[in-house]
Amino acid sequence: MLLLSVPYALKAGDATTIGGLPASAFVLAAPPIGADASATTTLTTVATSSVDAPASAVTGGGTTDFIPLWSSASNLGSSVLFQSGTGSTAKVGVNTTTPASTLDVKGTGIIRGALSLPATGTATASAGDNSQPLNLVASAFNSSTSAAVNQTFRWQTEPSGNDTASPAGALHLLFGSGSSAPAETGLSIASNGLISFASGQNLPGADVSGQLGATGNITGISTNGTIAGGSGIFASTLSAGGNITGDNITAEGALSGATASITGNILAGSIGTAGDGNFGNVFGFQANFENSSTFETLQLQNFATPANDVFVEAQFNNVGKAIVWTDALGDFNALGTKSAVVPASDGSMVKLFAVESPQVWFDDYGTGALSAGATTISLDPGFAHTVNTSIDYHVFLTPKGDCNGLYVTNETATSFEVKELGGGASSVAFDYRIVAIRKGYETVRLPVTAVPKSATGVAPGTLDRSALLK
Repeated sequence: MLLLSVPYALKAGDATTIGGLPASAFVLAAPPIGADASATTTLTTVATSSVDAPASAVTGGGTTDFIPLWSSASNLGSSVLFQSGTGSTAKVGVNTTTPASTLDVKGTGIIRGALSLPATGTATASAGDNSQPLNLVASAFNSSTSAAVNQTFRWQTEPSGNDTASPAGALHLLFGSGSSAPAETGLSIASNGLISFASGQNLPGADVSGQLGATGNITGISTNGTIAGGSGIFASTLSAGGNITGDNITAEGALSGATASITGNILAGSIGTAGDGNFGNVFGFQANFENSSTFETLQLQNFATPANDVFVEAQFNNVGKAIVWTDALGDFNALGTKSAVVPASDGSMVKLFAVESPQVWFDDYGTGALSAGATTISLDPGFAHTVNTSIDYHVFLTPKGDCNGLYVTNETATSFEVKELGGGASSVAFDYRIVAIRKGYETVRLPVTAVPKSATGVAPGTLDRSALLK
């Protein structure tokens, strides 16, 4: 540091320069009161060895509140940096004279290094601290208020696992409209790169493939395209406009596809396809179907042309053998017996077995009485409508009193006659049973039936279900 005292007589209007600087650039010590104005005044200036004096007299000028700029070695002008206010309220603008914040840049910028937004504080055992936020603001016009409203999206890093052995953080997206403070949208990126979506997230129409997270990490997946998972798909809800394929598919909520072709092992709260679909193995320890409407609780429908080898449902035992099934003709088939279960007097439930027959017979029962040894019995019209009485049917009689015996004659499509044997003239009551072939099954006798096969060809019990739940 150099301290220089220069005795010099300065007079009004003196344009002399000192060290290349005009006299006006120096601060002069005024003479004592009453001293001779023409007396010599001492000029003191401070300079450092690292600052070179201008090569010539300083020229140019500046503008109020603009930070000056040396446009040459001796000429001063105004820069693009503007300052309003002072101290803690000072604001600096670049290319703007109305800075809205501490630094307001009107134009583009390039930062050749890391742009750091540090934490708003230092974490303690009781709480962590977020990062400084990065706000992106759009302006939208509100027709109701006839005013522009700011739409603010905010990115900020938030701590997780505070005061644990494995603290971490996640990048969160927040949003606020107008003067509302930005709030969480539900979209975040964890420190391991996994993305959490807001509820109802729709993926684009393009295909989605690969490993799609794990249970709890994806809150819902919906796309108009195809979802394909290599070693697994896990989500709370899973919906696709196309096919859903994967080795293991787990959906804690709904699983649906417009034309779903779902393979692999499937665990889901509900499974649906709006079109024709193929499902692989659907495993669950228990399935509950609940309904409060007048519609069916469970509906199974096959749109193939009805035939006895087109099945609506089938049940298999532990080795994959069909034991009960229903074909698209409405035939019910079972390897075991068909029984009604009714309560016994001791409170237990007992079986009553259905009568089996090689043909499709319908039975009807009734009572009658002879008058002078004869009577005519008319068939019940409702029963006659279900059977073919134009071909032979069978009537079995049981007298309920003493007589020579009864026989049937004059069988027609609507009635038959009962007479006493030997031309007797008894007036005795009797019971009868009529057995006739069901309409449409006149030629059916011991038909060979098609048997469904298990779609997997293996017993479900041989598969490791525990692996599906991991």
